[in-house]
Amino acid sequence: MALSVVVLLACAAGVSGCSSSGAQLTLDDGTSVFVGAKYSGAVPAIGVPGTIVRLDGDCWGLDDGGSTPKVLVLEHGTTVSEDGRGVVTPDGVELHVGDDIYGGSGGGGISDNGLVEQWRKELPACFARRGLAAVSFIDPLDS
Repeated sequence: MALSVVVLLACAAGVSGCSSSGAQLTLDDGTSVFVGAKYSGAVPAIGVPGTIVRLDGDCWGLDDGGSTPKVLVLEHGTTVSEDGRGVVTPDGVELHVGDDIYGGSGGGGISDNGLVEQWRKELPACFARRGLAAVSFIDPLDS
C-alpha cells in the first residue's frame, strides 16, 4: 500500500491559494475531530504512523508511540461518517478511534488566522501540553 501524494492541511497566513477556515466536527459520542483549512499546493512530507486515540477533553489524537499523543488534525474536506462515530477523508477512507494509520505530515503546522487558537479556547483540555499531528491522505494500516 503506497502513501498517496501528501499536501499540507492548512495554509500559513498570507499564502496565496488558501481558502476555508477549517472545521471542528462533532461525532455522535460528543468527541471533536479537527479538520484543517484548505491548501492548494504540495509540500514535502514526513510519514507519520500511529493509532487514533480519544484524548482527555474529548477530541481525537494520534499516538505515534511518543510520550504524549498529539491532537490529530485531518485533511480539509473530511466529514462525519454515516454511522456518526467516525470520519471519512476526502479520499474515502473511513476512520475510527483505535484505527492504525499511516499519513503524511508537512512542515509549517497550522496557522490559518487563529484557527488553532480558537480550538484551544473551545477545548483547552484537548490541547493541554500537547502538540499537533496534522496529517493528510491517510492510509489505514492492515491489522
